[in-house]
Amino acid sequence: MEQYEEFCKNAIDKFGDKVSTSRIVVNEETLKQLNDSGYNLKQEDFDNYDQVWILDQEHCPSCGAELMGLFGSFQWGIVHGEGSCTHCNDVLLRYYQYIGESKKPLTMFSLTGF
Repeated sequence: MEQYEEFCKNAIDKFGDKVSTSRIVVNEETLKQLNDSGYNLKQEDFDNYDQVWILDQEHCPSCGAELMGLFGSFQWGIVHGEGSCTHCNDVLLRYYQYIGESKKPLTMFSLTGF
């Protein structure tokens, strides 16, 4: 846990308001919509899933390059669900988030290294 707290502090020091270490809060209606579309999630799954989240899901927090799309800078790595920004090569990102018992990943960027 101490390493994670240090990682969070360093991420906030480097990227400021471009990242968040807050847990995801999902209301009952959103949770029902997610589960109706093929997920198998409970609020507790989010409570127990700590990540450093990228707040602007479309752009690299380091260089601002567009991550997805035809000319996006996100490139998959060798670890399933993870990659990096090829524009700056400064950040490692997780795109597929497997939460709780769900076999279907949420597609959201979190920071895994810099």
